[in-house]
Amino acid sequence: MQSIREEEIKIDVIERHKRITIEEKEAERMEKELVATVKLPAEAEAYRVKTLAEGKKYHDIEEAKANAAATKKLGEANAAVVDAVGKAEAERLLLRAAAFSQYGDVATTALVLEQIPEIARNLTKPLSHTSEVLIVGTNDSITSEIARLSATLPSAVKSVTGFDVSKALSKAFGSDKAVAV
Repeated sequence: MQSIREEEIKIDVIERHKRITIEEKEAERMEKELVATVKLPAEAEAYRVKTLAEGKKYHDIEEAKANAAATKKLGEANAAVVDAVGKAEAERLLLRAAAFSQYGDVATTALVLEQIPEIARNLTKPLSHTSEVLIVGTNDSITSEIARLSATLPSAVKSVTGFDVSKALSKAFGSDKAVAV
């Protein structure tokens, strides 16, 4: 009976080895299945997300570069416009100065005097919203006040424009003394 018992033990050991081998094979199969169903798709998704993020980053960088280039070009264009306008204005002023230098004193005086109504209009614009102006005083004081205000007009024109109306009129009429306006 001993040999039967030994044979049974051997069979039992062999069966255990076979079960262990089968369990190891099953564990390997389950690991491969896990890799195939979980790990590989997760790695693929991670790769997809990473690739999309890199693509978005590249897109954003290129878009920012394009916007910066467009802003720079727009700024350069605006600067060129300002430069051209400034040069044109400077040339206009130089031509105007040359033309004025060709005029005589009488013509210059006439040009300045032509602008006086426009100056007066701009000075009185704030009064256009006034419904009435009351001047209080006696007849003599009103007249003298109007005369006084009129007498200050040449000095007002000189302070605003730098042009001396009295001096120009005295030159125009051939007098050495300033003309009272």
